Amino acid sequence: MNNFKEIAKLVRKYKERNNALYEFLDKEDVGEYFRSLISLSELKQDKTTMLAILRRLIDLKEENLVQEWKKNNFKEDKIIELKHKFYEEVRKFYEKEHQNLINEIKEKKLLNNFYQSLIQGVHNIGLIMNIFEISWT
Repeated sequence: MNNFKEIAKLVRKYKERNNALYEFLDKEDVGEYFRSLISLSELKQDKTTMLAILRRLIDLKEENLVQEWKKNNFKEDKIIELKHKFYEEVRKFYEKEHQNLINEIKEKKLLNNFYQSLIQGVHNIGLIMNIFEISWT
């Protein structure tokens, strides 16, 4: 009943789909979601900004965004504010991604009830820890 090989394939599919977002670097129209992230960044829309946003979203690295903000003379308190806003966006993105993955595993019956409940429980704990993260930083 527990088909861990199939789960590994699903995880790989999700990761490949996320990595494919880097294709937006070569597009004129980046779509509504990325336009909202560019607006949130308060930077101009260009390839450097887009790469920094993608690095934050896909690779969970904020250094590129911080460099862009510093290069554009953002004050330290503004950078901290924007870092928190981006944390929220990344948090929402991955919470949804992980829940979708859990739902797909459940729909395809790749795990027995014990492991299904365990994974959902760990995800739920992660949701709570994400809330605490804001007060830690």
